[in-house]
Amino acid sequence: MYLLGRGVAQNDAQAVLWSRKAADQGDVNSKCNLASMYLLGRGVAQDDTQAVLWSRKAAEQGLAECQYFLATMYRNGWGIERDDAQAVGWLQRAADQRFPLAQFALGLIYMNSQGGPDDDAKAVSWLRKAADQGDAHAKYILGLLYVEGAPVAQDHAQKVSSLHKAADQGDAYAQTDLGSMYLLGRGIARDEAQAALWLRKAADQGFAPARDVVMTFGKGWGGTK
Repeated sequence: MYLLGRGVAQNDAQAVLWSRKAADQGDVNSKCNLASMYLLGRGVAQDDTQAVLWSRKAAEQGLAECQYFLATMYRNGWGIERDDAQAVGWLQRAADQRFPLAQFALGLIYMNSQGGPDDDAKAVSWLRKAADQGDAHAKYILGLLYVEGAPVAQDHAQKVSSLHKAADQGDAYAQTDLGSMYLLGRGIARDEAQAALWLRKAADQGFAPARDVVMTFGKGWGGTK
């Protein structure tokens, strides 16, 4: 309640105080809250080492969110020596609990590992798992993979479907790609109205590439600034 300012004035220091009381009695969500507060420096002095400490306590109790936090710290060397193997291990634990951010991160790791077909298959598998849970970024990356033809077979219809799902959730990258495909007629019938619709949605979010396309091509769309 203190953290969100619900029923009381918002107060990070009080949120930390009560989270610590609960964490000291073993409450796993409070441990993860403390990790987040230390990581962001909210209500306490920013301290990566303490963030790692509390993340590990919650992660070892099986909380997927803090397993993901801990993996992120290992990947970036925040408050702990960088260790990619540990990062992947903790991501795997969180992903196995269907935590979409961990699934997405694992997909990117395998996609960039240059490990050949086996890793490509794992990348697509984890990205699809994240996308199936509604992760817009995973849907966008899958869309790019489908149109590039690797590591999955080239499929423009599947790309459009994937981009539509991400664009509908407000992903500016996907909206821009989708609008550009409609504008250029790449893998889909050319449709200026759909191009204008999606490019403007991205431009309205301040996404510079979409704004540039609108300014370049959109003079005949009516009402374009």
